[in-house]
Amino acid sequence: MSTKLYALVTTIDDVYDVYGTLDELELFTKAVERYQDVNVIQHLKKLWADLCKSYMIEAKWYHSGYKPTLEEYMDNAWISISGPVMLIHGYVFVTSPILEENLDSLMKYNDVIRLSSTILRLANDLGTLSDEIRRGDVPKSIQCYMNDFQTSEDNACEHIRYLIDETWKKLNKVEAENYVFP
Repeated sequence: MSTKLYALVTTIDDVYDVYGTLDELELFTKAVERYQDVNVIQHLKKLWADLCKSYMIEAKWYHSGYKPTLEEYMDNAWISISGPVMLIHGYVFVTSPILEENLDSLMKYNDVIRLSSTILRLANDLGTLSDEIRRGDVPKSIQCYMNDFQTSEDNACEHIRYLIDETWKKLNKVEAENYVFP
C-alpha cells in the first residue's frame, strides 16, 4: 500500500511541478479540498488538501518566476515533500484501533511530523539538486540559501547539511521528552 501511496504522491507532485496549468491545478486543489467522508477520511482529506495547497504554492512560484527566501520555502516545503501524508497514512494503516486523540495530535502536525518531514525535505534537496536545476523546477533549499546570502553552491550545501543535523537534534530531543519508560 505504501508503494501505491508514494506513486500517487509522486504523480500529483509532477502534475503540479511540470504538467498542469494553473487553472487545472486550482480546479484539482479545490476538488481535493471538497472531498468528505467519515471521520478518519476527513483527517486524510485534510492531509491531501494541505499537500495540494502546498504544491499549488510551488506551482505559482514556478509560473511567476518567483524565488522564495529559504524561510518561505521551508514553511511550505516540509509539507510538499509529502512527509505528513506518508507518516499519518502509515499510522492509519497500521494502527487498530485508531485513537481519536492520537489522530488529532498528528493532524496538528506535531513536532515529530514537522521535524521528520523537514529532514526528509532537506535531504531530498541535497540528493536531487542537479536534477532539479536541469528540470527547471522551483528553487529548492540550496538555491534559496544561495539567493538569500549570495553564496556558493558548496557553502549552501554545507549550510543545508548543518540544518539537517540541527533538526535531527531537535527531533531526538522531542522524542526523548515524549518517551514513556516502561
